[in-house]
Amino acid sequence: MKKIVFIVSLATAIIFLGMGLSSCGNVNAQPRSNVNAIERWEYRVIKDVDYYDAGSKNLERIFNELGKEGWEYAGNMAIMNSKQEHYFKRRLP
Repeated sequence: MKKIVFIVSLATAIIFLGMGLSSCGNVNAQPRSNVNAIERWEYRVIKDVDYYDAGSKNLERIFNELGKEGWEYAGNMAIMNSKQEHYFKRRLP
């Protein structure tokens, strides 16, 4: 009985291992053109103190416009009096 359980377990392991290896061999990876190309970025800083008097809706509108122009929000940093600077980045062509 122990021998049968061992053989069934071994056969099952071999089948699953074979299925996993066969799926790994059929990958259609696309070669990267410009592997050594250097990515270039441009950055933009928006200070909410410049838009604070107009309210947060104005700042939200500015952020949405930047997103439409391809700017990606990269982070923020608190500056004096709990105001913030917001950083955006965009990949150069």
